[in-house]
Amino acid sequence: MASFSINLLHSRSRSDGKKQIVANVSAHGNALIRTGIFILDTEWDTKKRAVTGKNARIYNRALDILIGSIQTTFNMLFLQQKIKIITAKEIKQIIESGGYEYSENNNLVVSTKRPKNLAMTDEDSACFFDFIDETLARINKKKTRETYAGTKEKIRQFYESENPADSADELTFDDIDVAFVKGFDSYMEKKGLAVNSRSIYLKKLRKLYNDAIDENKASLEVYPFRKFKIKIEDTKHRDMEIEDLILLRDYACKPHQQQYIDMFFLGFYLIGINMIDLCNLTEITKSGRVEFRRSKSGRIYSIKMEPEALEVINKYRGKKYLIDVMERYGDYANYLHMLNKNLKEIGADKQEKKKQKQPFSHLSWYYARHTWATIAAELDIPDDIIKMALGHGKKTITDIYIKRNQKKVDDANRQVIDYLNNYKKENQKIINLWDDKENQKIAINA
Repeated sequence: MASFSINLLHSRSRSDGKKQIVANVSAHGNALIRTGIFILDTEWDTKKRAVTGKNARIYNRALDILIGSIQTTFNMLFLQQKIKIITAKEIKQIIESGGYEYSENNNLVVSTKRPKNLAMTDEDSACFFDFIDETLARINKKKTRETYAGTKEKIRQFYESENPADSADELTFDDIDVAFVKGFDSYMEKKGLAVNSRSIYLKKLRKLYNDAIDENKASLEVYPFRKFKIKIEDTKHRDMEIEDLILLRDYACKPHQQQYIDMFFLGFYLIGINMIDLCNLTEITKSGRVEFRRSKSGRIYSIKMEPEALEVINKYRGKKYLIDVMERYGDYANYLHMLNKNLKEIGADKQEKKKQKQPFSHLSWYYARHTWATIAAELDIPDDIIKMALGHGKKTITDIYIKRNQKKVDDANRQVIDYLNNYKKENQKIINLWDDKENQKIAINA
């Protein structure tokens, strides 16, 4: 048989010590109906299940209305012989949607109108997981959606580890105070997540909270990020020494590894283009450029096609796309994973035989972008040109009305590529490699 009681939610209190009054519904499971009324323990009469002290009359009147709505719903469900089969969550849905209405055959149905005198209002704190599901439904970008989904799962795991007796589905934004965020950060740290990895989830949580405030589904009263600062550590520079870049370009690798070296340098020749943008290119313009809208920033971007880049593209031409990655793999992310894995393995077998450190065990696609920027800086190319080339900076009205001096970026890229092509070290380094076919050492000038 369905039942309910009015209680204080002791499992979670706000930073000011106040707890929310809830209706605990039991019927084939349990569900909490939140009232949006927060009081101190000293303001709650446990025996009478009523509020005492300041605003007691107003609060108790709101509770009476809620209790009456629940009891009337129970009565109607009893008359329709549904009280034994309905679940607590279904009862909660009826109450929170505004109670009941009658259909043409006098059956009880969920109301689409919410009564104005119900204890809960539109300014009440929304259920966190309902809100994040609504957010996920609006996101089109796969990677962004995956990050939000990961944030949802991490927070659910944390909440359930701290509150094993409660359902995570009842978590609201009012529950997410400074103590909650600190606990979440500590939980992730104990799970082995690094500072910057934790910051990704914390930033998504902050964005969700800010969006909920904008939509009047969360209150600024307990906003936790005024006092909690998200930590970020400087990342290791992912650039290569010019000698190592030349070594990679000229490396006597295994046949199947050559495509990954080629793609790495295509990224370098195209000023560190993002993999998703590279894979979705479809043509070279009549003026000899690739033009596209960057997936990360949404900006229109244009890169002059240098001969070195064109040589690689012609080697891997696609039918629909400029290069055939999407036609072979169907997903740029899968290819990027394979590329990074294979770059790290280049030369591993040779170095293992000689018991030496693998030359590219640290390498990834992003090194092409960072290395281009580092070489450009070493060539004294102005910072604003480097930033323009990499697409850094916020999108402004200026981008719309002022045509950028693209020739400066073109010249910068040509300088960087020429520096790589013409580089000669005074004391050439002789690198001994193992030739598997001839079973003998060969020497390569780097």
